[in-house]
Amino acid sequence: MDIKLLKEVIEKEFNSLPVNNFYGHSSSIPKIVKDYIVDIDGLEIEQPTALKTRFIFHGENIGGISGQTILTNKRDGMLIARDKFLTEEYLKKNEVKTTNSKIFTKNDLLFAKNYIAEQHRNMVVKPYNLSSGKGITLDVNLKNFNYAWEKAISAYENTKEKVKIIIQEQLPGIEARFLVIEGKFNSAILRVPTNIVGDGEKTVRELIKEKNLQRGRNPHLYKVLIKMDDVLESFLKDNKLNYDSIIPNKEVLFFWKVSNIALGGDTLEISHLVSNKLKTLAEKAVKAIPELHSAGVDIMFESFEDKNAAVLEVNHAANLIMHHYPWKGTPKKPILDLVDTLIERNKFYY
Repeated sequence: MDIKLLKEVIEKEFNSLPVNNFYGHSSSIPKIVKDYIVDIDGLEIEQPTALKTRFIFHGENIGGISGQTILTNKRDGMLIARDKFLTEEYLKKNEVKTTNSKIFTKNDLLFAKNYIAEQHRNMVVKPYNLSSGKGITLDVNLKNFNYAWEKAISAYENTKEKVKIIIQEQLPGIEARFLVIEGKFNSAILRVPTNIVGDGEKTVRELIKEKNLQRGRNPHLYKVLIKMDDVLESFLKDNKLNYDSIIPNKEVLFFWKVSNIALGGDTLEISHLVSNKLKTLAEKAVKAIPELHSAGVDIMFESFEDKNAAVLEVNHAANLIMHHYPWKGTPKKPILDLVDTLIERNKFYY
């Protein structure tokens, strides 16, 4: 993550925007759909489980959502998307620019370390098949390799997954999630690492508490507040700061380099900023995977007009709610857009 570039984007496009306040809005997909379909003739919903919602149009099942997965995606496509390395192969086969990765097992420490030593640039070390940014370390070289390796392995604790580690080159730029709904670009979110913005008066502690209060009004972010724990305290100490330090006015202080929303990161809506080239890249990435029609595509780019951007991952379990409730920027409505698309696809029969 190019922090300098990220700061420039935030200062230019978002510093003057207010934080969105969605207090009282629902994060329940069934509730969002129910409120929307009241006036749509012939459309009902079924909810066989707490996580699964089916759309019933004139008595026929036309699709739905289970958790964060859109049910028009088929099993084979989802299995490919769950496998980061296999996804990479499909992307390359379909001439979609992506990363070059190598996979290592838990016992391959020396092989992995030698591989890092052969590289002449910083690398990314991350778990093979985990989500939500768990266990990822950027800017990895021989000096911090052991730390990155142990962090990736530790991320598998309390999971049933077999430990595998991916090492790949670190691409330049900033990362965003591009959401594709039924093959068409829908919206894009710039996921920003955990941060606070100074005002020249409040302490770090006060700024975190203030930001957490604002996050508490967001149906997507209220459960993932910034934690004032030993890890954060250690970071502050390493940067000659503490919870009582005062950050200069308008200065952005990033706590981490990884854009992990679960650690307190921000979501900035950038659909109006990204070029058609980037939108098309997202669509092409989803199309590259058989039986996958809707997904979140993580793209690394150096500008909103970047013609050499690369796809990092394709996520079949795309976080739709995130796009409805961005931290800053104009909210989108992918859940409702999905309903509209499925109705349009099937209304010919009625």
